[in-house]
Amino acid sequence: MNLWRLINPLVVLLLRSPMHFLASNNQIFITFKVRKTNRSFNIPVSYHQDGNELIALTLKKNLWWKNLKNLESTMIRLKGKSLTVGLSIVENDVELVKQKMRELIIEKPIDAFFAKVKLDQDKIPIESSLVEAANKHIVLKFNL
Repeated sequence: MNLWRLINPLVVLLLRSPMHFLASNNQIFITFKVRKTNRSFNIPVSYHQDGNELIALTLKKNLWWKNLKNLESTMIRLKGKSLTVGLSIVENDVELVKQKMRELIIEKPIDAFFAKVKLDQDKIPIESSLVEAANKHIVLKFNL
């Protein structure tokens, strides 16, 4: 069984609760409907904020993000508030994915573990490891 199927609902529950502050500086969740079944999903992701833009990454091989491909906006839960935000996906610009992944990992080094990026002694991503990971990820940009 996929461990994320157990963890994700707990993270979503926490982010919806009055205790959201325990996780909301690191996590948002995205709400979307699956095209074929119209079933609603909430997927938590780490994020990096750059001005009015939130950046999240996920593996290309994950299927859930493909439900967002034709959307111009979606719902997220950010710091206890539900927001409708603009959405764009970057899947083929490896340099941009690498740049955004670097920014996220420098801010939140724990994400290096999940992206399988090796860090040097100063917790800076090692370039070769970053390039390898960037080729396996996509970027989700949410505009506030």
